[in-house]
Amino acid sequence: MLKKTFAASAALALILTAGCSAQKSEEHSIVGGWTEAEDGTVTDEMLELFNKAMQSKLGMSYTPVKLLETQLVNGTNYKFLCEAAAVTPGAKTEQKIVTIYVDLKGNAEVLDIEDAPEMTGNTQIPNPFRGAETIEDAETGAGFSFIIPDMIDGYALERISYIPDTLIQVVYAHSEDDTVMIRKGTGTDDISGDYNVYTDIQEQTVSGNTLTIKGNDGAYSCVTWNDGTYTYSITADQPMSAEILTAIAGAMQ
Repeated sequence: MLKKTFAASAALALILTAGCSAQKSEEHSIVGGWTEAEDGTVTDEMLELFNKAMQSKLGMSYTPVKLLETQLVNGTNYKFLCEAAAVTPGAKTEQKIVTIYVDLKGNAEVLDIEDAPEMTGNTQIPNPFRGAETIEDAETGAGFSFIIPDMIDGYALERISYIPDTLIQVVYAHSEDDTVMIRKGTGTDDISGDYNVYTDIQEQTVSGNTLTIKGNDGAYSCVTWNDGTYTYSITADQPMSAEILTAIAGAMQ
């Protein structure tokens, strides 16, 4: 595991708006009862459907980490355990349960967003993220290595967490409401959790990888890329230049 140092400023952006009408929920819940997912895996196909459903939730970001249940209707209802956070400085990550409906043509929409209860029946819904004291501990838990910076322009490493065999997340903080988050995960899908719609999108090549850099009016808040085996993201609630973001990305490779 290697570490690098460079300059930047940043943080994760996300906001939460709850709810769909009871009428809509009933409309797509008439055929069968809910079936508990066998292993909770969120497949690439499910993630694509989830992202399609969440496109209408501007200013919001959810990361599905576990499939809880499915329900066969005139199509299919999916219930996901998600990580979510508000788009305000210093917002804390929360757990939400998001229910989406996918019709027989593949159209997807959100039915419901609710707080994840501590208990569902007699079964506790676990937080999929596990804290780690060091990046080495996170690498062991996730099953892969992650090159991270020691600091980012005075931002000290605040916390490290991981999802076993899936993802490592590292957060740096300048203050309670000024942070930057970087992630590395398995697969090739977007793991940024940023579903905002940006008007300024560009691509740059760094260390042989094509980075997608997203923002507005020449200031950028999100970078994603994959190397064919792992997928990466940088998210910032204080938009910055593309040059700074590519420097961060370069230090993660």
